[in-house]
Amino acid sequence: MSAAGPRPTRIASDGTRLYAYKEAVEAFDSMETKTFSITDLVLVLLGAQDKPVRGPTLLMKGAFLLYEETLKGRSCNPRFVKHLLGPHSFHVKEALRVLETDGILERRGRPNSSSELFRLTAKGARIAQRVMEKLPESERRLVSEKRAGWDQLGAGGMLKHVHAKYPEYKETSAAKTRYADVVWGRE
Repeated sequence: MSAAGPRPTRIASDGTRLYAYKEAVEAFDSMETKTFSITDLVLVLLGAQDKPVRGPTLLMKGAFLLYEETLKGRSCNPRFVKHLLGPHSFHVKEALRVLETDGILERRGRPNSSSELFRLTAKGARIAQRVMEKLPESERRLVSEKRAGWDQLGAGGMLKHVHAKYPEYKETSAAKTRYADVVWGRE
């Protein structure tokens, strides 16, 4: 066994690593595990306030900020990419679809508009509460406060905030010239 972990018994012609049972168990045990899945990230965002998230832009940018500013290192990486309105994660989008299919999340309003609401069902609220309990109380309060602030900013304000704080995601944004750069806080 090397310092990098167990070595596969052999490698198939397509590159798949094949392990004997003992080596497979060792490989699994050596893997780094995260406390929060991408689905958990969405549940924390939605469960932080007892009200829906208004619009897909606010939801996606909220998930981005929650990951970057609070859960990074403890959550699976949603792999945000530069997209039309700044950071976007196809993994978060898929998590939303799964949560909706499983009856944990419901969408109301016109799809892909600021009138679309993302809300937890009663079942979803119970699950989100269990996920939130993985966070220390101080972080739960912080996430709740951040979510309240993001809701107040609305989609336009969130875009300004994300573009100011993470300018690398502004490069390909269709909204990059729509909003002037804003300096947040005191200097």
